[in-house]
Amino acid sequence: MVNVNGPDRPEACDDGNTKTEVACDYGQASCQKCSGDCQSVLPLQGNVCGDNLKDATNEACDDGNTLICGSCSANCKAKTLTAATGSITASSGFQMYDEETFTISDGINTPVTFEVDRDNKLKNNAHQRVVLASDTPAAQVAQAIRNAINAVEEPFEIEAAISASSTITVNLTHKLQGSIGNQTITERITNMGFRVSGMTGGSGYDCAQGTKCVGDEDCARDLVCGTNKTCAPPPVVPAP
Repeated sequence: MVNVNGPDRPEACDDGNTKTEVACDYGQASCQKCSGDCQSVLPLQGNVCGDNLKDATNEACDDGNTLICGSCSANCKAKTLTAATGSITASSGFQMYDEETFTISDGINTPVTFEVDRDNKLKNNAHQRVVLASDTPAAQVAQAIRNAINAVEEPFEIEAAISASSTITVNLTHKLQGSIGNQTITERITNMGFRVSGMTGGSGYDCAQGTKCVGDEDCARDLVCGTNKTCAPPPVVPAP
């Protein structure tokens, strides 16, 4: 670059322009730039993913870390705080025999087992009853499954609804956001038309102790985002 200051004012720096930058380019936490008159080296700072500061131009979010846990993606490009979902595709009552079961877990409370009941008796009284007969149509089986799931007494963090696009599909949604809802549904049903999927897709509330964070939604459920923006056990409240 031509020395526009003249020979009596040698340059302290030259970054190829006459602009006085005030911050580093995105992705650089620190850098050195040059003043517009090339007389001063400027130590500057800039935004990077994981610095706990959302860059309005380059980031959709920033949860203070570049891990896959928390409420933001590892590259800060997408918010990821979501609830787990799953589904059950009902078969007809044919080959859904008495005492056959499927089990759903919300990841927090005791898993719930649902038992096919054809004779008004449960093999295990701790199971939830799904009443049907061998000639029950699949759509009615789906309704019976939905009703049985929604009848589970709290605490149970999963709710069921019939799919708008299929009368034989029961959609399951975790009531709480977070990866804790990602739990396998198991089944012991003879009819091959009976299928389960999920629970999957939950994200958030899962960073380990010591991980940088911006809110409680980034930390595992037994932790909080402390005053130093790090996941930590909740403070002990002194007894009155």
